[in-house]
Amino acid sequence: LHTHGMAQQTDRAAAAAALLSTATTCSVKPVDFGLPRGVGFVCEEDVKAGGVFLEVPAKSAFTSDWASSEVRKELNLKEGEWTEVTNQDYFCLWLLLERERGASSSYSHFVQELPEDRCEMCAAYWPEELLATLGGCEAKVRLEELREHISEAYARVETAVKASSEEVQKRLGTCLSADSYSWARCVLNSRQFQGSWNKDAKSAGMLLPLGDMFNHDSDLPLGDCLVRGSGAEPTVQFVALRDFSKGEEALISYGRDGNSHLLERGFAVENNPHDSVDLVLGVECSKEKCPHLLSAIPVSATEGDDCMWRDQPTPSSPQAEARLRLRRSNPLPEALLMLVRLECLENSDLASGRCVKSDRKIAPFGEDCERVMLSKLLAVAEAMLARLGAAQPLPESEEEPAKSRRRMLVHAFEGERAVLMLFAEAVHRRLVNLLVAMEEGKADELTNGTYWFYRIQEAKPLLAEAKQSGDFAEAFNRLQSLPLGKGSSPAYQEARHAWAASKVFLWLHDVARSKVAEASADEELAAWAESPGPAGEYLKLYFEKMALWGRYLVGQFACSGGFDVSEMNIMQMESVSIRNQRAWSVPTPEALRLIADQGPLIEVGAGNGLWASLLKDNFDCDILCFDTPKWDARFGAEDEPGVDQMMGDRLKIVQFGGPEKIEENSERTLVLMWPDYKGAGRFASSCLKEYKGEKLILVGEWFGSTYGLVRQWGQSFSKDFVESVEEDFTLETTLKLPCWPMAADCVMLW
Repeated sequence: LHTHGMAQQTDRAAAAAALLSTATTCSVKPVDFGLPRGVGFVCEEDVKAGGVFLEVPAKSAFTSDWASSEVRKELNLKEGEWTEVTNQDYFCLWLLLERERGASSSYSHFVQELPEDRCEMCAAYWPEELLATLGGCEAKVRLEELREHISEAYARVETAVKASSEEVQKRLGTCLSADSYSWARCVLNSRQFQGSWNKDAKSAGMLLPLGDMFNHDSDLPLGDCLVRGSGAEPTVQFVALRDFSKGEEALISYGRDGNSHLLERGFAVENNPHDSVDLVLGVECSKEKCPHLLSAIPVSATEGDDCMWRDQPTPSSPQAEARLRLRRSNPLPEALLMLVRLECLENSDLASGRCVKSDRKIAPFGEDCERVMLSKLLAVAEAMLARLGAAQPLPESEEEPAKSRRRMLVHAFEGERAVLMLFAEAVHRRLVNLLVAMEEGKADELTNGTYWFYRIQEAKPLLAEAKQSGDFAEAFNRLQSLPLGKGSSPAYQEARHAWAASKVFLWLHDVARSKVAEASADEELAAWAESPGPAGEYLKLYFEKMALWGRYLVGQFACSGGFDVSEMNIMQMESVSIRNQRAWSVPTPEALRLIADQGPLIEVGAGNGLWASLLKDNFDCDILCFDTPKWDARFGAEDEPGVDQMMGDRLKIVQFGGPEKIEENSERTLVLMWPDYKGAGRFASSCLKEYKGEKLILVGEWFGSTYGLVRQWGQSFSKDFVESVEEDFTLETTLKLPCWPMAADCVMLW
């Protein structure tokens, strides 16, 4: 306070209350919320969306043009003097002169309601020890650049003052210093409407008493919260963008600003939906590439757009530079994809036109170009996350305001990390989905065999080279360490890679575009991975194996465009071995709960009894569990050879018995899981013949939940059984399950 020449601290809320007498409409009152929000407004009545919080005369606004005129008159500056000083500089000087006047200023109420500490208005002046919380964030770079801009602006003004008359130097000498100028700049930076720091900007900035006290809500719908009034006298209205209740804080939107931008105003918010990260990309120019570059980002794009040219491409320039904004809502902008595609192409490819396939949205320059482009972007994501660094632990105890400010810096760090993880996931998902797109339109190009066979044969030498050179190991390790998507937990990452493994196996069997594949559990995988609950160790093992395979196979595809089929066969054989040792379907908490709620139960053909054991141990479920001690030829399909034992070691819950046990326990709900190997045999039909109950719980594949690779009705139940059930029962509930390669398991309550 003494630095700024203020005699005492003013009551900002009281100063704002005094200003309210100028309002023509007012549904709010000023309140000091304390740290970190400061002074703001509370609704004195309900305000509907579109309603007016506050309306003030337009003449109460201070513009940078007006402030420039006032300062030039007071300093008696002649035309031609201070040509380097900008309107924003004059605005700062006007604020300093009025603040020095104190109570004698005609605008004292407005000046008194301004924050006295620049740290309330801009994080750039927070202690370095606090700012270290940002690590390698873009936000930290922006704050450092902001301090530099303010220092440069002060140096510009100081130079002009020193070259001025002794009278001008004396008048400004008592109020102008590097600290006081930075305070004024922070006022403009945090409270000005429409102003620009750009020296060549044509729009005049505006300070609007009272209006600058509204706090920001990032979750408000986008819209204009500042509009012109419709009365005879020009007014400015502050409008509600949603319904607000009496007693609720009145909030407006400062726009689609992420935390890296909001910190320049002195605050940040948790889980900001507008968080973003800027990616600056240098691209090669040529006469062949220029039309495509300008199609991706038009020259008319400006700073307010998510993608713009910093250095525009021309046929004669060797290099151009673009700034692309990655947002939570759009972490992988189409312009970025196009620019990196062009980096992967030779000018000769574009000149000949042989690489252009504009009818394909996902790969307009061909699948190989798309794959290489996405592989490069995975490397970019890895580099950007590495630059960001790891989050720093919060101190166990910290005093205010440092505690609140550090928390806001953590919000900014986590916001940037979330954007980069979403960016990495979007690239990974697009790379996997490229497999599906690669099949489209290829049928006519093949003389024999399926597309996957053609593709894998073509990629064999590339994959061998990638393994030899270390490119495959690098791609695999990148996928091991690269966090994907909105979930930073290891379980969430496992789910994303498990999904990828499923997609690769579906592609290998030409069913990646089937309706069953499109409807397969995707988002549910993350929930199961993070909360296995009573499903326990088997569900964890499923994600461990599938995620490992997913990273391995996508790594192969990224560096070669193909896969090692022999290694995929080994994976598939291992999955069969695991299913034999545990159970053919992977349980989930929801599936177990659904089955437990239908008790008492009898399960016949229970295999090892894993599901029954989980039901009994976790839900205290009344369940009887039976299976034959070994393969029984009476129930086998005629074309299937018998084996002594289908499954591994039985759990204690399993008793010896077959379909004959059902009639003895007719009051129990029948549970059948994969009773007919490869969708053939008579075991399930024999059970149904003995069953007189009204409910059935079936686990496995069915019509509409199978890829039809073995039987059209699936691999779990015979055709006779499926037809009998559909004739005599009604399907009530279906739950998806996590699936091993090429399975489409579900739980059905009939």
